[in-house]
Amino acid sequence: MELSIVIPTCQRPELLGECLRRLEPQLLAHAESGMAEVWVTDDGEDGRTKNLLASEFPGVRWTAGPRRGPAANRNHGVRQACAEWILFLDDDCLPEPGLLSAYARRLASAPGCEVLEGRIQPDRAKRNPLEECPINDKGGNLWSCNFAIRRELFLEMGGFDERFPNAAGEDWEFRYRLQKKGHRIDFAPEATVIHPWRKRDLHGHWQAHARLLDATLRTVELHPELRGMFNPWSAFKDAVRYTVRAWPKEVAQCGIWGFLYLPIALAIQLRRAAAYLGSRRLSVE
Repeated sequence: MELSIVIPTCQRPELLGECLRRLEPQLLAHAESGMAEVWVTDDGEDGRTKNLLASEFPGVRWTAGPRRGPAANRNHGVRQACAEWILFLDDDCLPEPGLLSAYARRLASAPGCEVLEGRIQPDRAKRNPLEECPINDKGGNLWSCNFAIRRELFLEMGGFDERFPNAAGEDWEFRYRLQKKGHRIDFAPEATVIHPWRKRDLHGHWQAHARLLDATLRTVELHPELRGMFNPWSAFKDAVRYTVRAWPKEVAQCGIWGFLYLPIALAIQLRRAAAYLGSRRLSVE
């Protein structure tokens, strides 16, 4: 076994099903070589995910998750896995054909490689500023929905920090720890997943940014040397940068909705500045 694919999930069997249907032909192509196993670690409170796997994907392994957030759920999946390499995918990603082969080729051609991040692309152009998608076209992000790492290194690093209770910032903090220890992260653009845009309502969008801000402040607490990067001045510069560079693109892509989004974007940066000034985390769920 060369690769253990870990997919955390929570109450999203429909999305997980689409992900596994995209992945299944690749698993069948490598079945004789025994290249890969798949672990779904399930934080859900009902049996829908387990029933889905039993009825449609009997070769996929299921384990009950710890229900302490996605960081703990991924760590739990790694503890079940047995392969030398761990590949993290998210349940709402759509693996492109050749994903597993692309990883296999890169790992075989770079024996000293320890961490390898794949490409993440949206399924279409953005239509609304409240839509969100973790795009990774050039590397340098290590988003947890598409990267591979040696299992031994992952465990040595302590995995994802389980003090991050939400799906926000835990992968960024893990990447920083890797780089801080001098571990190189390579980029494999040919190993691609598609991540559909997900639209939130205004309240959900505001809360998502609150969770990201809370995760940023938590990271600064864990790594005080980062404090100089996150201050009211940095929030002001981001507000100016958005207004001058990003907002015109939002208007071009999203029309009137992009035009109306500017006050929301500036309010988000104002809240960031206030939080950095007070250096205290928010109360978010």
